[in-house]
Amino acid sequence: MADDVRSIENTQERITLVVTGALEAVPKARHMLARWLARRGVAGAAAEAIELVVTEVCNNAIEHGCASRTDPLSLCAQIQGEDVSIDVLESNGSLAAPLSKALDTAEEPPEAIAERGRGLFLIRAYVDEVRIDETSEGRLRIHLRKRIRA
Repeated sequence: MADDVRSIENTQERITLVVTGALEAVPKARHMLARWLARRGVAGAAAEAIELVVTEVCNNAIEHGCASRTDPLSLCAQIQGEDVSIDVLESNGSLAAPLSKALDTAEEPPEAIAERGRGLFLIRAYVDEVRIDETSEGRLRIHLRKRIRA
């Protein structure tokens, strides 16, 4: 699909993408974010961690019904000093409280034989801050912050 990911802002300071609620759109969004990060000198383990976490967040939002083709996700990344700050927003703010609670319990890895349930654990492991809340407009916001420079 040609319009599955649209860049609505792409500046030195920030990139904002609109991603349809289709899993096949996530790799394109990840590649657009990766190119933006590379142009700003973010590379190596930090860039890989950001790409992994953004992929996981977007896939989960789509898979668990938070987003749809008619109500897409928005992804905004910006460099703030020594950090990259990322917000993923979608329409279902009612999931903010359950997701926040699940995030609090995601400090330990899931059982080795578990087929699912690694997403929040991976997200917590690869970024320095994760916050889940509801915006004043009723949208679910997943805020991520990753230190990119020591």
